[in-house]
Amino acid sequence: MFNIVGVREKSFSVDNDGEKRLIHGFQVFCTDDSNRKVDGLSTTDFFLSDSVCERSSFTPYVGACIDTVNYNRFGRISSVVPVSK
Repeated sequence: MFNIVGVREKSFSVDNDGEKRLIHGFQVFCTDDSNRKVDGLSTTDFFLSDSVCERSSFTPYVGACIDTVNYNRFGRISSVVPVSK
């Protein structure tokens, strides 16, 4: 489970075969309790694009918890499953 401790809006553009595309989303900073080799608290961060947020029906905010992060076959985040309250 990931507990969100910080969120930063982020936008950048990519050039895909001469076609520029603007990507918007959130850089999410959170605690990570899955790393048992760390004494104390480990953290991680990842980028959630608007399309991932829309697909998951989730907008990250400080204090929210994410239960599962799902990846596609290319290693990119395809969806997240927030903890239901």
